Amino acid sequence: MTSSRYPAYVLPRAFPGISSEEVQLLIHNARVQKYPAGTTLCHEGTREHTFYIILDGEAAVTKRIDEQESRLLSVLHSGDFFGEMGLIHNAPRVASVKARTDLTVMEIDREEFEKTLKNSTAVALAMVREISERLRANDEMAIEELRMRAAELAEAYQKLAEEELVRREFIQGVARELQQPVRSALGYVDLLGRENIDPKALREAAQLAGQQIQRIAYMVDNLLYLQGSGDLPHQTASLDLREIVKQAAQEVEELSQRKKVKVRVKTPFRYPRTQGDAAALQRALYATLDSLVHASLPGSRIAVRLDYDPQEAQIYLEANGLEQSAPLLSHLFAEHGLLPHQDDATSMPLLGLLLARQIIQQHGGRIDVRQRHGRTALVFYIPHE
Repeated sequence: MTSSRYPAYVLPRAFPGISSEEVQLLIHNARVQKYPAGTTLCHEGTREHTFYIILDGEAAVTKRIDEQESRLLSVLHSGDFFGEMGLIHNAPRVASVKARTDLTVMEIDREEFEKTLKNSTAVALAMVREISERLRANDEMAIEELRMRAAELAEAYQKLAEEELVRREFIQGVARELQQPVRSALGYVDLLGRENIDPKALREAAQLAGQQIQRIAYMVDNLLYLQGSGDLPHQTASLDLREIVKQAAQEVEELSQRKKVKVRVKTPFRYPRTQGDAAALQRALYATLDSLVHASLPGSRIAVRLDYDPQEAQIYLEANGLEQSAPLLSHLFAEHGLLPHQDDATSMPLLGLLLARQIIQQHGGRIDVRQRHGRTALVFYIPHE
């Protein structure tokens, strides 16, 4: 029991029109309690028998959405009340109420609460208004929840459709890219099975068949790497990009000589070290050079150089004769990462470029496409150590 003037100041705000006699009766039949911040006064799903009027502080009303998530319904302040729904309906709490700050409340037990409703028109009207407002707010919240769920469902379906498009384009692109070496290898193997073939032609056919089979094996290896390389480089360490660039150029030397394409490498005398997976970056550079060499006409040139920037390494791979492939490459390295359609106008192998794209992204970098003076450049940006 309390005769404090503090409740007498708050109660008329909580129940407009309440008489001074009703205020004093409420004060007489209630108890004032103080709770520290973080205390839960009402527990959702539990049957409890207390009605609360906040005198000072703030309380949060929350409702469970699922086992991991709760939603904030409202914040209550001095003059607000809660706990009436469970008492009126004799039902479990429909929400939880927790003190956000140190909280001072008036507490009224079920028996005194029911007497107050019968004897005080002001309190009863306040209850009706509050319950009506809460029901309206709950309806609006339910409608908004349905809208949100519908939007989330639509977004999920859109994402699935985009992923299916990426998967379909990827499979079609790989199939197109494998067709040429497979057909060539089969043609050479058929030639090997014929009788009365000139020994020199036989050796050439065997050599060409071997090259096509090696090409198929290389593409399958890249495909397996793409599917299983994970999200991050496997062996991150401090490395010298100059050596990686030189080694990638050396690996593509035999192919470039066979295709009559000159690959020239220019690296500075000193260059900042970079953090990354040396084997993966070398694979990315080799795959890109391999694609550029295959797409270049005999007599073409490919220039590889390192540029300096305080924030990131810049590797330029610039080739002439690739003008018609610039839009295709820009499409490939765009954010969506689809494998673009290859028509008969280009022989650019794209599987290796997809692999390079993934490896550079794993290193926190990106690949851009530039075109100037009849030359197309792929630029790798990789953050420094």
